[in-house]
Amino acid sequence: MFISLKRLGKRMLKRGIQLIIILFAFITFGSEGNAQILSDQSLQLHIEGEKIKANNFSTVISKISSIYKVPIGFEPESKIEAQNTQESTQAQFDDNASLILVNDGSLREVLDELVKFKPQYNWEVLNGVINIYPKLNRDIALQAILETRIDTFSFENINSIMSLGSRITDAEEVKSTIKSFGLESIHFFTSDELSKTKNGAVVTNYHFSKPIKKTTDTTLTYQFHNLTVREVLNNVVRVNSSRKFWTIIKWGESNDIVTIITK
Repeated sequence: MFISLKRLGKRMLKRGIQLIIILFAFITFGSEGNAQILSDQSLQLHIEGEKIKANNFSTVISKISSIYKVPIGFEPESKIEAQNTQESTQAQFDDNASLILVNDGSLREVLDELVKFKPQYNWEVLNGVINIYPKLNRDIALQAILETRIDTFSFENINSIMSLGSRITDAEEVKSTIKSFGLESIHFFTSDELSKTKNGAVVTNYHFSKPIKKTTDTTLTYQFHNLTVREVLNNVVRVNSSRKFWTIIKWGESNDIVTIITK
């Protein structure tokens, strides 16, 4: 099957615009505080509600992580299941509702307040990282991807918010899980990979490869064995001082593109 360059160009542009909108919700909103190892004492960290206010649930979580350097992983609920759920009220912090305001308090109190008003979510500490995930309306595909075990995984010189996620979704075990749900993933080049390409964009079997601007000079070098995707991500944000937040999302016209973000 052949696709015209004009049609392919429009498709690439549309996907690029969609991704820019998604990434906007995860922009770093500050750099206060120092890197912390999560502990019972860390859960007593004082959070100022004014600093983390936002108009959707995921951005509030991202702000907590970014401003206070708290390692957090966020698994969003299924959009389809959420739409089918009748219990949708303003008190549940609808992602399309007005500004979310949280009272000042300890990190534990703020997290408890968030899941009180968004009761389909739960939070707990896993691998030394706060994990926020749905207990209702769970996306079975995202859950399965996060639970996929990778035999051996190593990476280095990962210097953008997308490239680490690309390496994970490129792992054969993860590719297989993604494909089993009829989904696809996007590969984002590292600066080293970009230097080896002529056109800057390559279309392969089910990866739409697009370069992304380097966002930090910090490079990561890690090696893991026999860990799930969730455990790999938790380890990265736990030990790294500049990347304290991860999330996994589905997006695209048919909600069939999987992307992992670390920042």
